[in-house]
Parts: sequence; C-alpha cells; structure tokens
Amino acid sequence: MGIKKVLLTSFMFGAIILGTTQNASANNGTDTINDDTIKSLPEGVELYYPKNPELLVDENYVNSENLTIAPYALEQLPRNVYLRTSDTSQSTTRLQLYSGDQLGMNVEPQKFGKLGTITGIIYRNGVYYQGYVFYNTNRFVTTVNTGDLSQYSLRLYCGNPDELQTGCAADGVIYPVK
Repeated sequence: MGIKKVLLTSFMFGAIILGTTQNASANNGTDTINDDTIKSLPEGVELYYPKNPELLVDENYVNSENLTIAPYALEQLPRNVYLRTSDTSQSTTRLQLYSGDQLGMNVEPQKFGKLGTITGIIYRNGVYYQGYVFYNTNRFVTTVNTGDLSQYSLRLYCGNPDELQTGCAADGVIYPVK
C-alpha cells in the first residue's frame, strides 16, 4: 500500500489531466449518473455531455488487433498528458484495465484559454466514454468505475472539442486503481 501511494503521489504531482469531471460512476451512454455523483463534484467542475458522442474518437488510439503495438503500450503504468499553451489538445497513450480495476484520474489546470474552460474526455477503446469540463479549479482527482477489460486514454482539450483554441495549460494523469 505504501509503495502505491508513493508512486501515485509522484505521478499526480508530475502530471495533470484536464477535462469535464464525474465522480464514482462512468457514463457510456447507457449508465445512469446518480444525483449524489453530480452534487459531489467540486466547484469549477462539471460533467461534459457532447452533442454527438459517436463522432468523438481519440485519433491516437490504436486498435488492439493491430500487431504493431509497442510492448510497453499495454503495461499498467500511469499515463501522463501535458497540454501546453500552443496545443489545442493532447492525449495520453492507452492504459489497459483488467476486470476489477478502476480508472484513477488527476487533472491540474494551470491556465485557461479565452473560453475559460478545459475539457477532458476519457476514451474507452478509442471511443467517447465520459467527459468533464474544468472552468474554475486548480486540481481535480477522481476514480471512475469501469469494471471491464478495456483500454482507456485521456485527451485534454483547450476549450471544448467543438470550439478548440490555444492558450490553455494543464497536466494530467490516468492510472489503474486495484
């Protein structure tokens, strides 16, 4: 337990993940989000509901059937993402979760663009899974219940996917929670 805390703490300070946030349960379009989850979000964080979630695909996702995947791509190490002021979006590499694992996430916005928001979207197997909007927070940490064998990534957007801009800065990390 002590080693996990040390590793987790070091990665959380070294990485920040931006996006719309949800606590406790994942929303893949069929799951329901309970009122306690929405009420438990800190000030400056809201759930993100895209107009067309089927159009949101993480372009950095590589199908697991593709044999050109680097061996390290499926390791269960934390995945970091760094959104810099010259970027419109940045993504982590894939993180493989196994049955019983949950997805931990830490996002630390440092600078918001002209729209005043940063959006973070969690992708499952390269397709939209859950999203968060950050507009007035300096740190958000949550755990998302996943309960399946899938690969997850986090993409941070400056603004939102429909109105991308530059000028944002944030760090984030996703990691397995046993």
